[in-house]
Amino acid sequence: LSLPLAASIDSPGSSSRQCRIELSGGWRACRDRSCTRWLRGPQPTLPTTALATLLAAGELHLPKGDDPYFSDNLAHIPDINVTGASFYTLTWERQMPVEQLSAECREQQTDRAWLRLEGVNYRASRASLGGLPLPTPPPGMFIRHRYEVSAGGLFALTIAPPTHYGGTECGSGACGQGGDHALAQDVTAQVMLGWDWARPIPDRSTGFFGGVQLEVTGSVTIEDAALLTRALSCGCAGCEGCGARAERAALLMVLTLENHAARSVVVELSAVLRESVAGRAATRGELRHSIVLGGHSSRDVRLPLNATDVPLWWPHNAGGLEPTLLNATVQARIGGALSHSEEFRVGVRTAEAYIDNRTGGRAFRVNGQKVFLLGGNWITPDLMLRYSADRTRYCDEVRLHQRAGINLLRVWGGGVSERNPFYECASEMGLFVYQEFWMSGDNNGRWAGSYSWPLDEAAYFANAQDTVRRLRRFAALLFWGGGNELFPRRLSPPVALEEIVHREDPGRFYIASSMDGGIKGGNMSEHDDEYALAPRDGPYTMLMPLSFAQRNPGLHANLTISFQPEVGFTSAPSYRGLLRFMSATEAEQIPERGADSACRAGSATSPVWAFHNYLSWSTANGSGPGQIYDHVYAYGQPANASEWAAAAALASFAQFQALVEGYQAHLFEWYASMSIWKTQTPWPSLRGFLYDWWLEPTGAFYGVQAAASDRVHAQLDRGDWGVRVVNKDVAAALPASSVTAEWFGLDGKRVATETMRAPLVAASSSRAADGAVHWPAALSREAVGFLRLTLRASPTPHAAQEVTPLEGGEGEPAASWYWLTPGAAPDYTQLGAARRAQRARLSLRVRSCWRADGHVRAAAELWVPESSGLVLYPQLALSLPREGELPASWQEGDRAVVLLPGRKPSARIVVARVGARAGGVVSVVARSWNAPQVEARCVCVEGGAEV
Repeated sequence: LSLPLAASIDSPGSSSRQCRIELSGGWRACRDRSCTRWLRGPQPTLPTTALATLLAAGELHLPKGDDPYFSDNLAHIPDINVTGASFYTLTWERQMPVEQLSAECREQQTDRAWLRLEGVNYRASRASLGGLPLPTPPPGMFIRHRYEVSAGGLFALTIAPPTHYGGTECGSGACGQGGDHALAQDVTAQVMLGWDWARPIPDRSTGFFGGVQLEVTGSVTIEDAALLTRALSCGCAGCEGCGARAERAALLMVLTLENHAARSVVVELSAVLRESVAGRAATRGELRHSIVLGGHSSRDVRLPLNATDVPLWWPHNAGGLEPTLLNATVQARIGGALSHSEEFRVGVRTAEAYIDNRTGGRAFRVNGQKVFLLGGNWITPDLMLRYSADRTRYCDEVRLHQRAGINLLRVWGGGVSERNPFYECASEMGLFVYQEFWMSGDNNGRWAGSYSWPLDEAAYFANAQDTVRRLRRFAALLFWGGGNELFPRRLSPPVALEEIVHREDPGRFYIASSMDGGIKGGNMSEHDDEYALAPRDGPYTMLMPLSFAQRNPGLHANLTISFQPEVGFTSAPSYRGLLRFMSATEAEQIPERGADSACRAGSATSPVWAFHNYLSWSTANGSGPGQIYDHVYAYGQPANASEWAAAAALASFAQFQALVEGYQAHLFEWYASMSIWKTQTPWPSLRGFLYDWWLEPTGAFYGVQAAASDRVHAQLDRGDWGVRVVNKDVAAALPASSVTAEWFGLDGKRVATETMRAPLVAASSSRAADGAVHWPAALSREAVGFLRLTLRASPTPHAAQEVTPLEGGEGEPAASWYWLTPGAAPDYTQLGAARRAQRARLSLRVRSCWRADGHVRAAAELWVPESSGLVLYPQLALSLPREGELPASWQEGDRAVVLLPGRKPSARIVVARVGARAGGVVSVVARSWNAPQVEARCVCVEGGAEV
């Protein structure tokens, strides 16, 4: 498996001075505690796991290449339940370059040195420096390790797997979520024992979770400094909330001071908050305070800091408001000499959880303005933890969510508490985070397992307290959740968890569970808004178009679900994506029409597709035999895996576009938030993601983006084909406008046009336009029609001024595209015939290509000749001579899913992640549903080059 190089962490939580360095390299590992035999192969680069290290050293052998995620390779690795814990217990050693770092750190005292590990899974069974034992923290995946290594020398750490590693076999009964559930007895990620979308990891991901740094300090250190916003003064009388800036902000500085020396000291503590203005630092607030700190003691400090004229932090799609971050520096001095300093970034903002009168449930105000939260459920980048210190990987994944229009990420309770680089990227890009602790109804008593788990309650609370202290500084952190689908309140989660949150992170909202509603869920009489977000979550299977016009698509309409924590469908990568984790022969074993989630239909089986957690693409469309609607086969019988994947992309686009638009149609009427299950995948799965494990977007991504990425949006009601206008601006109303509806045939010719008026749409709301669209008489009822809705700023039918999208093309209107048929069960066989014929024509011109920040970008133009029919689902990709075709991480510029003939070129930029030495000639490849592939080349160099 070829992994991108790990990025060094220069995080807002780390000093930029050369007093802290990354120690990702220079380690070696052995399998026995005495280390009489070192593992062969390349030196491990941290973070890594026992499994990854043993594979690299040749200690384990895979039948199908060297990628453990390829085909069914994972099934051929011995599971810890068979081998025992000692098999995956490794000792890691490295020399500590303390003297070298002390010499380079000239700005502060350097009489102490610390090795900081952001996380270890699961237990440090032994730590030593120069052969002398060091104290270790409690077990648990989510507690940081700090070892004093002031004397320098050889540091050794033995990492043991979870104590209750569980099994993947469950006797006569099928294993549920989390295998046999036993792993939930420990404080770790339950998903490592498998879920319905993930295979068990044989070593339960035993190893390093996050970055490893060496730091030198004086005798007094600052730990976990944060600036929390307590109140804002907006400076405008009668305003409902703030805008871009606040006249005054009352902040609370929280931190811990530790004195590692025997003598008492007077600590001169200072904090400065600065804004970067035109390249210069402008001070917005500061404080100074003296504290007497006894020898070998620590003290939690809380001090007020008042700031003036401060820019506010907003989620990225709030309507011209930015996620502005300020720079904070906190210093501790002794007798005027600097002992320690922390530098981090601060987002000044308030967030208030409340019960909305209209939606009848949980909602949020940010800086006094209500905000619709469109979320995605996040697991982690890699079940083997190899990306857990890779800031570039984290930022790429967060950016994909941002570009899709998502502004909330739920870090799900069956997984992890995410690492600092994830939170840095989310804070910079304007995405909120809902962070859950590590419990689930599947394993902690509600449906399986036990309410008494995890068994080591003290370790659980120590991990929780450390997590809260670590993450509280980040502007992205919106609220804490006790766990996933916990119930009932008197049993789960432990009350002390909420007490820890309120003590360590005062003012931040906490909710115990994502879903209650009785043991099975769905019972409104057993829903408590103060305990859980929703009485029911889901569904997770494909739905018919009409469902999205109804309240709570796929669930009972009589449920009040203001804040839906998870709902979603299956997904699939491109054909090229399939070949990244299965052979061409295995890929060709495509699911038959109506195949279930074991990938069976009739007598046909596809074991590798099932191994990668295939989920059915079918919907029951009636109760009779054979009344199954397969959303892929609606485009016709696919001839091969390439055709199946292409049809799946269109099916995903339509399904996820309809899902998001269905919820947006009733924002702050029925709903205040909805989160898609799930939007990313920690291994190559065949369900639940907007982009694949290699970061190539899918049809689901483009469907969500089409619905959600614009501040104002015209959309189609899937029930009566009415038209609604959505305004997600948090403060400004959208004046009366108009929507033009145009129908096109496959030949690209317009066959019908009508314009309807739309009333004023208040901030954070939607309104119906004064009409509906109708199937055009010029199209037969067996045809597929293409509908374009264009939102115009003037309510008059002939207005020329059009609303410009937030992330649109050059001068293009905010248009929404749909391909439709008149029936309730769409028949897209005409599109299947167009796919086979490939009669449309697509032209491509590359303007420039450049390389920066580990990515290669190409600016290109696409257009359709006037003699062609329209082109559906145009996509760009990049190909390098040695690496071959790269997964396109994202595209910028025009997002139109339909290109009409004879129109001006569609300007787009395609971006892909590359290795450090990639460059030279780059091929840009353009594909679509119904036109032959075209290709153009450019010369790509640092900083950009014209073709």
